[in-house]
Amino acid sequence: MKSILALTVLLAAGAINLAATHQADAGPSYDCRKAVTADELTICASPTLSAGDILTNTAFYQAKRNNRQGALAIARQHLRERRRCAYDAACIQHSQLGALLGYQLFGATVLQRPGDY
Repeated sequence: MKSILALTVLLAAGAINLAATHQADAGPSYDCRKAVTADELTICASPTLSAGDILTNTAFYQAKRNNRQGALAIARQHLRERRRCAYDAACIQHSQLGALLGYQLFGATVLQRPGDY
């Protein structure tokens, strides 16, 4: 079980990095001109974190179609964790990966179709 989880985490991290290379000009899922918190500013400054934000946002909407309450609970937890990360990029990426894995439990498939992003 641990090896499956480790493999899933590696695949998720790889998907974020792959998305970052394909979306170098794209920002996160929100308007960076309105970013005020440390975590938002850190995401805006990083193509990798911006791509992770887009993936996380996409996975949220996929999971929400199957289980609204479950997806909202994961989103709230992710945002709390992300806020605590402040300017720590590794911490933010870890939070994004955790959210992506959680959304997969509710049917998100964003990590299974790399051509979609």
